[in-house]
Amino acid sequence: MSASPLDYVHAYRHMQRILKRRLADIFRLIPRNERAAFGEMLAHELRGRDLSDDEMRRVAERAWHAFLNYGWPSG
Repeated sequence: MSASPLDYVHAYRHMQRILKRRLADIFRLIPRNERAAFGEMLAHELRGRDLSDDEMRRVAERAWHAFLNYGWPSG
């Protein structure tokens, strides 16, 4: 018995929900007053890139670690 296209749609949506929760978890770890800056940093990292959910999570985690170590790069 093979999987139907609907099974793949459900699996994809499930993975999107997991990714959204992981990114939300990362945002919650950042102090509220620095979240906007991190959001800008993450948007800069993701701009123009077409990534899989797993790659996007890795980029977000690397950006989070860089943000924790160095903060928002100042002009």
